[in-house]
Amino acid sequence: MHAWQAPNSSQLCDDGLFCNGLETCDPSTGQCTPGTAPNCDDGISCTVDSCSDSLGKCTHTGGTNIKVTLTTDEYPGETSWTLTGPGLSVSSLAYSEKKEVHVSDLFTCDPGGQYTFTIDDSYGDGICCKFGSGSYVIEADGEEKASGGAFTNSETKIFTAGAPPPQPTPP
Repeated sequence: MHAWQAPNSSQLCDDGLFCNGLETCDPSTGQCTPGTAPNCDDGISCTVDSCSDSLGKCTHTGGTNIKVTLTTDEYPGETSWTLTGPGLSVSSLAYSEKKEVHVSDLFTCDPGGQYTFTIDDSYGDGICCKFGSGSYVIEADGEEKASGGAFTNSETKIFTAGAPPPQPTPP
């Protein structure tokens, strides 16, 4: 937390709250006034955007966040992956850097469901362990859903993420 002091005043002007912006002090009155509240709109229509003083940041709820973290092996050009599920169909870009960490942050407005992640190695030796210590981790809304690296030509992981679909109301 930073405390701000008006020129020619001993008045500190920081209430420690993120959501009311950076306070200013009026040196003639010694009064502190709230600043401009942060704009928390992430531009995604399906999320609920809000400001959290306790977290000190903007928050966005709704939809499903999926993160693919891939560490390449000695032959990154052999590696590719796809991820499909409700509202999402993504393929990796070409990799060229050896033993590098690549992160793909993905978002879908769909509330969740079943997703399929498939990783391929065109040579057939996977990404771990003969030619480097490559690996992958799939996270959904911050929770690990799948991981690996030791496979041959291909490996598929199916996982559920996001809110469960609504259950039908019994008659």
